[in-house]
Amino acid sequence: MRGRVSMTRGEVAAAYASARVVLNDHWPDMAAGGFVSNRVFDVLASGGVVVTDPVTGLADVLDVPTLAVARSRSELAALLDPAHPWPGAERRAEVAAEVAAEHSFDARARVLLAAARSERARQAGA
Repeated sequence: MRGRVSMTRGEVAAAYASARVVLNDHWPDMAAGGFVSNRVFDVLASGGVVVTDPVTGLADVLDVPTLAVARSRSELAALLDPAHPWPGAERRAEVAAEVAAEHSFDARARVLLAAARSERARQAGA
């Protein structure tokens, strides 16, 4: 990595997976609008653990044991404490598979395509 300014996707995934915890935050307008940072999905799909700030509707989108929301400095400190009981490798791998299946680009594209087709059919029948 020395002297490099970028990492391949595989290197990023490996870094996320090997970190004890990855920190994430959102721009205020993203958080208020319910736009979850890509990093959250990337970390979880890599088998990592992520601590993020509050985002409107986050719990409706992701409810996994490798994601935590820190609403205060004291919550953040507790989540970063080495004694915090994060899931082990097996459960992290299960979460990674779930997130990859449900939140990949292809999965999201299928949802959008289904919605567009449904709307088109609705308009054709009206």
